[in-house]
Amino acid sequence: MGERAVSELTRRAVLDVLDTCELSDRIDLVEFISGMWPVERMSSPYDGDLCSFADAMVRHTRRNDDWTNGDLLRHLGLLGCSQRRFFGLLEAALHPRTRGEEEQRWLADTINGPLRRDGFALLPTGRLSGYPIYSVQEVTPSHASGAPADADISAVLGAFDEAGVQAAWMKALERRDRDPEGAITMARTLLEKVCKHIIEEASGSYGENDDLPKLYRAAAEKLNLAPSQHTEETFKVILGNCQAVVQGIGTIRNKLGDSHGTGRKPARPQPRHAALAVNLAGTMAAFLVATWAARQAEKAA
Repeated sequence: MGERAVSELTRRAVLDVLDTCELSDRIDLVEFISGMWPVERMSSPYDGDLCSFADAMVRHTRRNDDWTNGDLLRHLGLLGCSQRRFFGLLEAALHPRTRGEEEQRWLADTINGPLRRDGFALLPTGRLSGYPIYSVQEVTPSHASGAPADADISAVLGAFDEAGVQAAWMKALERRDRDPEGAITMARTLLEKVCKHIIEEASGSYGENDDLPKLYRAAAEKLNLAPSQHTEETFKVILGNCQAVVQGIGTIRNKLGDSHGTGRKPARPQPRHAALAVNLAGTMAAFLVATWAARQAEKAA
């Protein structure tokens, strides 16, 4: 995976998470670990009278129960092992043969906190009998300056926060990598909420079944952002493209979002699709909100 590396600090944080749960709910611990380390052939430096590390595991995790998961993984060298082996352990711990689906989600979300700081995340990339299979993927580091737009949009929407707008934006961001379908749905919800609020505040109205493009056109007219309200060709083109972006968000959500039934061969959105939808929706929502705030300031002046 490129040249990114997981730091020892991150490994220790992940190890702390693994120390709070069973490494394997459904498979014997020795069997689980032996899928990644040759414990039957490894000698144990901690028990001179035992012939293998597997024997040490039995003694210290079953008979005496004096090794925590953290002890076991440190003895195995998790803090200094290859990145491939480190990721292999995480993927094995999240496999459906290892634990149930709810536990999978919880563990992935918890591990992804520290893991994202180094630009990686455990994301669903496949299915086995309907259960998700997680693998480590590269993502934008959570601390990176490469995501300044997220912070800028959050600031604009946070100041506006009406009818759950900020909540919708945060849910879209949270789901962007781990739940692409949900993120796409929240991207549309975000724009719908912003448009409805602007229409209501401008003393307009909308139908219960109005779709996103219709809501956007109504809000745009209230803000003097409709292409038909301008004569300058440049503005008409730009505002027409904004309208097309909103139409596209509605389309991608209808095709790939999680609110509609899927056919026999459903198209499954990937994190990159979710990132596109969420980033576009966030930008358009912030533009609408900033324009609304400017119009209100003009009236108050």
